[in-house]
Amino acid sequence: MSPAAEIVLMHALYRLVALLAFVAALFGCGRHDRSIVHRVTQNGVDLLDSRVEIDADRARFDCRASQSGHCRYTVFARACAARDRCDESPLRQLSVPTGTHRDLTGLPAGMAVCARTDDTPVDARCRPLASSG
Repeated sequence: MSPAAEIVLMHALYRLVALLAFVAALFGCGRHDRSIVHRVTQNGVDLLDSRVEIDADRARFDCRASQSGHCRYTVFARACAARDRCDESPLRQLSVPTGTHRDLTGLPAGMAVCARTDDTPVDARCRPLASSG
């Protein structure tokens, strides 16, 4: 194959890849179903900066900053409605070091996520549980 023919073929391949990427973007490929961002700042300093990207039954827990050095997540099957009692039990609890991420699969589509810098137990509204005692 001549060098000119190779150049034409390469340009055609680049255009095909660009076209496929464009079509994938139109149909939502590469986008997340849902993002949950938790960010707490004080005097311009991030006390907590977390992002959870949810795609179908999987999620990526990305701990960007935490004053304690870890983002502590509590995952619930669903969020509680605005009612007095919230008895939803956590599905998972995990701790992710600052600057890292963790992926989980097999999660329900309507899950709720709470993020904190400490390991205080919370309900599905992300409110600390009342101490029993």
